[in-house]
Amino acid sequence: MTRPPRPTLADVAARAGVSLKTASRALNGEYGVAEATAQRVHEAAGELGFRLNYLARALAARQTSATVGLVIPTVSDPFFAALAAEVEATLAPRKLGLISASHGDDMTRQRMLTRVLVERRVAALVVVSAPGDSSYLQLGIDHGLAVGAVDRPLEGVSVDTVTIDIRVAARV
Repeated sequence: MTRPPRPTLADVAARAGVSLKTASRALNGEYGVAEATAQRVHEAAGELGFRLNYLARALAARQTSATVGLVIPTVSDPFFAALAAEVEATLAPRKLGLISASHGDDMTRQRMLTRVLVERRVAALVVVSAPGDSSYLQLGIDHGLAVGAVDRPLEGVSVDTVTIDIRVAARV
């Protein structure tokens, strides 16, 4: 079964009878759009099922997305599931989303997953590292990518790291 393509801003503009720029301004709540025109654009967007593409907006503005990438060994471990829940809860009030991925303690997979997340312009990465060299992250860090490590330090890069001293934790 063939699905119709997602509606574009051009589709909304055409349905509302306005220019692309006017449709963009109306949907983004910018100045200079008459109320009746903005209403027509919003109605057209609703009829078409149009959704703003925040990634496209971030790319056009040469910014990151409002998303953080979480790379963990597995989703089935209760510790990592709880970690994901806490990261998500911390991000929500800041209007940041979370994308998580698991590497299964495979450094090659971790490299691929982090590359994919960086290509999707995540604002930051939180990584529970697979064993091995993570120096491949340095270029992204040098270009402003925020990276943090949890549970295991990242080998080959210097980033903020949160670990647990299990001996102290056991005594407590």
